[in-house]
Amino acid sequence: MIRKALVKDLDKINALGELLQPNFKSIYKLKDEINKDLTILFVNEDKGIVNAYLYAQNLIDHIDLLSIIVHPDWRRKKIGTNLIKYLIDNYCYQDLKPIILEVATDNDSALKLYESFKFKIVNTRKNYYNNKDAFLMKRG
Repeated sequence: MIRKALVKDLDKINALGELLQPNFKSIYKLKDEINKDLTILFVNEDKGIVNAYLYAQNLIDHIDLLSIIVHPDWRRKKIGTNLIKYLIDNYCYQDLKPIILEVATDNDSALKLYESFKFKIVNTRKNYYNNKDAFLMKRG
């Protein structure tokens, strides 16, 4: 079940984020962000277990998808697909609002997922992730 994240979920979200980036909590500071109007933060929960989250910012002219992760034990179950579909269905206003994101150029599974939602590569950011390049992608 996808739902809006609550303050009580932050420890679980930060633990998931640490799987993606060791200093996740200090970079994203979700405790400060969770109640801001521009913050989009939701989780996927299954039988009381928060197994994934999506964090984005709803800016004036686009949505900036900042972070999405599914716990490794829950991957390949369409959870990431459902999170992105939920974002599009609830925040893109009939595809009138574009979404942008950065993804490591070697993250093949994420690239495949984003391409399935018609995200297109619009630029490459050199050394974006600790000496790894990233693609800037846009949908809409």
